[in-house]
Amino acid sequence: MNSSSFLLYIVFAAIGYVAHPMLLPKLVDSNFVAESSLSDSSKEKKVSKTEKDLPRPEVDDEEDIAIIPIKPEVVEQPAPTIPIPEVVINPVQDTAEDSSVTKLSEQDFINVLKNSVKAGDVNEFEFDQVLEWKLEGTDGSYQIGMITYVADTIFDEQQLEAKALVEDGKVVKWLWPTTNTEMR
Repeated sequence: MNSSSFLLYIVFAAIGYVAHPMLLPKLVDSNFVAESSLSDSSKEKKVSKTEKDLPRPEVDDEEDIAIIPIKPEVVEQPAPTIPIPEVVINPVQDTAEDSSVTKLSEQDFINVLKNSVKAGDVNEFEFDQVLEWKLEGTDGSYQIGMITYVADTIFDEQQLEAKALVEDGKVVKWLWPTTNTEMR
């Protein structure tokens, strides 16, 4: 771009900047340009001009005009009734599934966990990293064990936990205890 083109660009920009606000409302009135192209301030000016042009009713005395507040009618409806379902309590029955589940003693349970770790069923930690083995309880047909171990992380050494699900004397899954996702 040479200097003469640049100067012409500046001159036409200045003319457009000055002439646009003056010409646009006239172009809108003569339907050459759509009204939607007006800016908000131009629309407000146009509305205020039309309001001034409208004839106002003349009132002799302003005291004759009474302002009456309108109160909406409120119709109260009865509260809907919610049917309460009947609660049926079935007595707990001993099933064949519960009696076939083998519950291990605490020492046998810990031995099952140790054997699983030694066998390499879980790759997140080794046997010598484990600090604590414990039986947490049961969940359905599973006995749940928690293992606390030390691991080197990017935040230095930390104590982490692993959850084991034992069924029929075998570890079925190793899980992360907070998310219950399977360990690899």
